[in-house]
Amino acid sequence: MSIIERPGRIPVGSLLGATLLGMSRHQKEPLKKEDGSTVIVHVMKVETVEPI
Repeated sequence: MSIIERPGRIPVGSLLGATLLGMSRHQKEPLKKEDGSTVIVHVMKVETVEPI
């Protein structure tokens, strides 16, 4: 299923998805973007969802 078919979900295989794995609420980590620049990802909230 593609990301278009699952709005609101972040694929684990994406750069953002891989960065978010294992992060906790209020944690900050750098994220290297595809263009080579770096931004800071800040986890504001963590929710659990039921698998589809």
